[in-house]
Amino acid sequence: MKFRFVIALALACTGVHTASAQSLPRSKAESFFTRLCATTTDSAKTIIDQKLNAITKPNEILKFTDTAEAILGSPASPAHNEVLYTYFLQSVVASKKLSENDKLRPSLLLENSQKNQIGTTATNIAYQLPDGSFHSLYDATTPLTLIYFNDPDCDACHKVKENIAASAFLCNLCSENKLSIIGIYPFNDKAKWQSQTFPPFVANGWDYTQSIDEEATYDLPTMPLFYLLDGNKTVIAKNEPSLKKIEKTIADLISANH
Repeated sequence: MKFRFVIALALACTGVHTASAQSLPRSKAESFFTRLCATTTDSAKTIIDQKLNAITKPNEILKFTDTAEAILGSPASPAHNEVLYTYFLQSVVASKKLSENDKLRPSLLLENSQKNQIGTTATNIAYQLPDGSFHSLYDATTPLTLIYFNDPDCDACHKVKENIAASAFLCNLCSENKLSIIGIYPFNDKAKWQSQTFPPFVANGWDYTQSIDEEATYDLPTMPLFYLLDGNKTVIAKNEPSLKKIEKTIADLISANH
């Protein structure tokens, strides 16, 4: 977790502004971002630009950025929206009202948010299975691929894994070769990875190259998280913690293609 520690330290050292929900009186800002997600993407982008243009003080822009991180950028937020969060950060970094020092933290956040964006090709992942064989994300040939980033020490991960195992919907899609589910443990404790088991229709993969953790090829702010890809490995959904939302997205995609 060396790279993640460096990033976290850099974010902490670029200013006093944090994403702590307790640190800012931001009820109005929270309401703004929640309403924003109820509009179309194009309309929301216009509203973001108008709002940032109306704020004159750099400190207020940075506080607003903290709230955007917690509301739009956090997978735990009901208003989590990767597309709008990335656009918001792009607008902040482009602002002429902020100094280069002011932009350090938003720039780091933007760099992370731009990794494996929705609509782009997902970075390949080389992984090992418990039987000793080696594979890669790009080996999957099904129309959809679901990456399940997990950690055996994570209680929520165990619960989600149980729900995956109990999902007849996902099991049937995998048996019909319409979906591949690849569990990925991104850290370096091989023994810990080997100690866990998955349902037979889910690949239990370990990032033996450690590229995710040490090079931060994927931005994983929490665990567990899902990434959904199409047949060309284009990202459809990213950093989604809810299995129910992922199942609904998959169901909607299948329905739209019939």
